[in-house]
Amino acid sequence: YLDTFELVHKDKPDFKLEDRKLQYDVNMKFYFMHEQLARRVEDISNQQKIIREVKDKMKNKKNKMLAEDYLTQLEKLRSTLLGTKQKSIFADEKKLRELISEAYGETVGEEQRPSNLVVERVAGLQKDVDKADLDHKVLKEKYQDKFEAAIKKENIVREVKP
Repeated sequence: YLDTFELVHKDKPDFKLEDRKLQYDVNMKFYFMHEQLARRVEDISNQQKIIREVKDKMKNKKNKMLAEDYLTQLEKLRSTLLGTKQKSIFADEKKLRELISEAYGETVGEEQRPSNLVVERVAGLQKDVDKADLDHKVLKEKYQDKFEAAIKKENIVREVKP
């Protein structure tokens, strides 16, 4: 059997169409923050993996120290974005990812207009995510060229994996 039907949401006095649209917008902002944060963490993790692989092949002490410092700074940044000390299957530390998840979880199932506090929280968390992107950019500007030069100087060939 094939048939078409139309779903119609009946407005409640305290949850009108514009309230639902605002709720949708707020929740999508949380969703996109998660995506942005995930991309940043993946970039950091990939950089760390490369540094670890190359660092062990370095012979020059100064280059090794540069790689170690770069790795440490990336880990410091990564540890502000997500919990890194896990003792159970649950997030044991509240970092940026957990704060976004918590805020999203509190609003996604609500059948009411998001409060001004929730809207402000979106803006605050977005600032934190944008700051993480900026911090990562600053780290790359400070270390990446020096690190690449050190790799070249040591004649280290990195494996390119598909």
